[in-house]
Amino acid sequence: STRPSRSIPPSLRHSGAMLAVTTAGNKGDVAAMGRAAARLEQSLEYLSMKAGDQGTVVGAIIVAELAQGGLEAARFAWRRAGAKARESRDAQTAWELAKCLWRHDNAAFFAAVPEVACSAALKSGIRAAAQQVRENTLQVVGRAYSSIALADLASRTGLSVEATKEEAVRRGWAVGGGFVRPAAASADASPGAAAPAVDVAALDRLTEYVCALERPSAAPDAVAVGEKALTAVAQARARGEQLA
Repeated sequence: STRPSRSIPPSLRHSGAMLAVTTAGNKGDVAAMGRAAARLEQSLEYLSMKAGDQGTVVGAIIVAELAQGGLEAARFAWRRAGAKARESRDAQTAWELAKCLWRHDNAAFFAAVPEVACSAALKSGIRAAAQQVRENTLQVVGRAYSSIALADLASRTGLSVEATKEEAVRRGWAVGGGFVRPAAASADASPGAAAPAVDVAALDRLTEYVCALERPSAAPDAVAVGEKALTAVAQARARGEQLA
């Protein structure tokens, strides 16, 4: 005998795709959560999902982008979401966090993370993303700052002053007098690499050119000097030398 065919409810058809998103989120694997959500967003299944589920997908994409520093991509994810998806709690929660980082208000971002009101899977993803945002911030400070106030660094990382001090020391940064001095190391500089040469003569000629321009009576000579100086500067740059 043949068994009557039964249609599979949409909720069950979507459960497999959503399961990948929620499982990764619960594990705190924000990258996997983002990838699963991005695949689901581009599938036909996404179009027939409930608005709340669509909002969870959008929120997961936004949170994953925040973890990678992709603020522009997070904004586009919000803009391409449908109106109903935007009204969902998960999507709005993720977008509020994105706006904090867009305004460079890290303190507000980290203050909001413990209080987020969203699904459990997205909440775990948000906490993992916050850890990555903190790490990204510390890496930027380490590359871009020779000195930063300890209180300022604490605000940017969402840590207490004492915890920030411990983290700085752990990274080998100098701490004292209320300031943190990151170790002077460029991520793309090889150890022992020689500093680029500076063409002092070219700089001298360029300075002479500028001074000559300030003397109207010497204008013809200034042009000649200037041409030589600019030629020397161009040659130096072609050799890959640093002039400043």
